[in-house]
Amino acid sequence: MDASSAAGRGSETNTKTANKTRTPGRTGFLMMSPFSDKTTFVMYYEIVPILFVLPRKIKPLPPWLTWVRRAARIWAIPDMFRSAQQRQAKKLMRRAVLQAYLGMRKNHGGPFGAVVARNGEVIAKAHNMVLKTHDPTAHAEVVAIRRAASKLKRFDLSDCEIYSTCEPCPMCLAAIYWAGIRRVHYGCTRKDAEKIGFRDRRLYDLIKKRKSPAVQKIKFERWDCLKPFEEWTRKKDRVIY
Repeated sequence: MDASSAAGRGSETNTKTANKTRTPGRTGFLMMSPFSDKTTFVMYYEIVPILFVLPRKIKPLPPWLTWVRRAARIWAIPDMFRSAQQRQAKKLMRRAVLQAYLGMRKNHGGPFGAVVARNGEVIAKAHNMVLKTHDPTAHAEVVAIRRAASKLKRFDLSDCEIYSTCEPCPMCLAAIYWAGIRRVHYGCTRKDAEKIGFRDRRLYDLIKKRKSPAVQKIKFERWDCLKPFEEWTRKKDRVIY
């Protein structure tokens, strides 16, 4: 056999090998996927690479591994199409959920948690502490706002967002308004809270119908109470909030 024939056969073998390598098999498709730079897909490879690399020709997959393989694919699909902000919001909400578990299991209060964040960074986290502090206003959102304001040393939290495991009650919504927070992320609704015994929906309905709650209001001595107001208007170093 001459050198030219050997070289020809060698080049032919290399060509076949290259074509075989470029064949978009199951593993090749995943590695060349445009989503491969996403965090979820990187984690996906690290956690379950064996589910996609095992060749079927060597040995059939056992039924349990087949179902795990399918479940892993389904698990990765939702996060594939989420933006970076959506993934960050999901992480922050999970922190709030952990706070809800913590407070509930320690009997500090109901199953509610909240996180105040700024630019994706956790500023304060809290859970409901009504039972622990004997304070009916110690809802998770209120406690989180108090801690965030104390940490930042300012009452204006307009550059922050709050993540709550449940739709804020009217009191918490008012606290969020006074703090200047412009975006609220919440999980459960007031109807969900009502199903487990909390009466947030009742307060919302009273506000919607413009009816006063079951509290007797008595107005008197208005003129004496107006005097501090008048002095406040004359105060030069007053701060409006």
